[in-house]
Formats: sequence, C-alpha cells, structure tokens
Amino acid sequence: MEFLIFCVLMIVLIICGVPVAYVLGSLALMLLKMQTTLPTVVIVQRMFTGIDSFPLMAIPFFIFAGSIMSRSIFSKKLIDFAYALVGHVRGGLGMVAVLGCMFFAALSGSAVATAACIGAMMIPTLRERGYDDDFSSALVASASVMGPIIPPSVPMIVYGVASGASIATLFMCGIVPGILLGVSLAVVSYFTAKKRKYPVAEKLPWKDRLKSFWHAFPALLMPLIILGGIYGGIFTPSEAAVVAVVYGLLLEVLVYKQLSAKELFQIAVDSAISSAAIMIVIAVAASVSWVLTGLQIPQRITTAVLSVTQNKNLLLLIVNGILLIAGCFMETNAAILILTPIFVPIMSSVGVDPVLLGIIMIVNINIGLITPPVGMCLYVVRGISKVDFGKMLRAVVPMLIAELIVLLIVTYAEPLVMFLPNLLGK
Repeated sequence: MEFLIFCVLMIVLIICGVPVAYVLGSLALMLLKMQTTLPTVVIVQRMFTGIDSFPLMAIPFFIFAGSIMSRSIFSKKLIDFAYALVGHVRGGLGMVAVLGCMFFAALSGSAVATAACIGAMMIPTLRERGYDDDFSSALVASASVMGPIIPPSVPMIVYGVASGASIATLFMCGIVPGILLGVSLAVVSYFTAKKRKYPVAEKLPWKDRLKSFWHAFPALLMPLIILGGIYGGIFTPSEAAVVAVVYGLLLEVLVYKQLSAKELFQIAVDSAISSAAIMIVIAVAASVSWVLTGLQIPQRITTAVLSVTQNKNLLLLIVNGILLIAGCFMETNAAILILTPIFVPIMSSVGVDPVLLGIIMIVNINIGLITPPVGMCLYVVRGISKVDFGKMLRAVVPMLIAELIVLLIVTYAEPLVMFLPNLLGK
C-alpha cells in the first residue's frame, strides 16, 4: 500500500510540474515518517552516501567532454563525414542526422545534449534541402535517444553503481543496441524520403570522402581511445572520463583552435550546473531507494510477482511495459535508481543477467524521451525547429515503432546484446 501511494503521488506531482528532485525528496521524507521513528536527518545522510561513489566521478567529466565536443568544430567534422558516407542515398540527409547522433553519442553520453547539438546543425540544413520540419524534428529527437545507449553513457554509470554490475561490460553491451537503433531509423528515413520524394544529393568522389574522413579522424579517435582503454584494462571508466576531457582540450587547443578561453570557462560552468542537476537527482533517488529497501518493499514486490508467474519471457514483457510507462513520466536517472532495486531481484531469480537487464532498462527509459508528457528530447528539438508539436508527434510514430521493435530484439536476443563481452571474454 505504501508503494502504491508513493507511485500515485509521484506521478501526480511530476505531471503538475514539480521538479523531480523535490518530488523524490518529499516522498522519501513522507515514507520515513509514516513507517519509522528515525530522525529526518537520516535522509540527508543517505543522500550524501548515495553520491559518495568513485564511479560517479565519471559523470561530470563525461558531461564536460561532451560540452567541449558540442561547442567546438568537432561536431561539424563528424556531420561532414556522415554526409560524405550516405548523403547520396535516398533519404541520405536524414541518415546523416542519424549518423551524426550516433557519432555524437559516442562522445557525449547524453540524449538531450545530442538532440541540442545535432538538432541545431541538421534541422536548418534539412529544411534548406526540402525536408519537412515535422519529419526532420522527429528524426533528430528519435535518433538522440542513442546518446545514453552508445557508450560512454551516464545512465549506465548510474545503473552500474545501483546494481553492482560492471560499468565496462554495460558500455560494451550498449554498442549493438545503439547500432540497431541507428539502422532502424535509417530505414525509416529511406522509406519516408521515398514516399515524400525528398531530393537526393550528388555522390561524392572517393577522394572527397577520404578527405572528410581525415578531417573527422581526431574526433572519431576519441571513443576508440576511451573504450579501448577501458576494455584493455588501461584505465577505469572514471579515469576514462578524465582522459576524454584532456584529449578534447588538447585537440581543441592544438588542432582545431576554435574555442576561446572565455568560451571554455563558460563550458566548464555549464557542465558544472548540468552535473549538479544530475547529482541532486541521484542523491534524493538514492535516499528513496534506501527507504523502500528498509521497508522491504522490493522483497515484497518480488514475492508477489513471482507468485503470479515465473515465466522469464512473460516477466520480461511485464518489466518492459512498466519501464515504458515510467519513461513517459520520470527522469532517466531517477527511474533507474528507484526501479533497479525492485527489478534486479525479480529478474535474477529467473536467470536474467543484471547487465542485460540494465541495457533493457536504459533502452526502455530513453525511449520515454520521445514520448509525452516528459519527452525532453521532443521539447529540445521543437525549441530549435519551432514546428507544430502535434505534427511532430505524428511524425514520431513510425520511428517510435521502429525503436520498439529494436527493444524487443534487445529483450529476447540475449546472445546478440552480450556478443561483444562474450567475444572478449568479459
């Protein structure tokens, strides 16, 4: 009953526009005082404990590295390379937007940052080339979902801390689902362009393609250095985040030379604000998880669910449904921290690997970034394109269907998701 009241109040308050951190903190206090005689200062202590974790240090550094990429010439070089690859294909410019989101996802780890950066560059270009604003906006918003799925990924770090799963293995397992999402959206772009008769660009000669690749190579090298270093055992994910910042700064100072000292300072300030916003959500969500665990709510839910069915496939379907609904209303990191202690025991009891569950959770919840009422990526892209929100929602539907198909593949094709860790013996 306590958990039901908690869920209802949380949804109502979020719909009313109350910030997620305030909602979670208030409900944690309410549950604590309703069910225990512990002093309220315990909530503050648990908030501090929740963020007193070395792996979480990766978050501000990855955000800082992503901000450097988004404000420098990095992103333009990546877009130019993507255009050289697929610009001549039917729907190719839409595919460029998808590829741009994939490349940027491998640098930033954030869906909203991907939507803002690629949207600002691609939507005006798509408009100039005759693409409809509703399709362009929907495509960029849908493709930005790959931001936290293709490593590095802030939500994967949060899930790894909450569940104890290996962050390096989570990063590895995110690559295949991210590629599948990109391919599915490229297919949608092709058929939409064919139906709406969007123009096709000229095919560039191989000389120009190689030149574009050479210009983008330093930016493309960054994810290879980060992931290669992690999987090669050279550094941890937290240390990799610092390497990403140093590499980005060196490239910017020594190679591209596009950012002034004043701009770099502003990037640092903005990154600190973004990091603080994420950390406060993590802190209050950790206190909520602690209260729920203390009341044995996850154990009671596990017992209740397993008494109804122990069929693995059915449980995976139920979990997907719950996560899709949660993604429509909750902030990504908060949803992960609250639901992880509930779902991990249930799914582990039927043989689901916690790493696979983490990938399923992250894909699910991030699909919520293109579904109202929260749908942050939709609002970010709409702010850039100024397109009618209803038209954009209608254009999102085929892309949402494509992403749900990928979600089913991720859910039920475990060998595909775990292919890279199994190949490397991780």
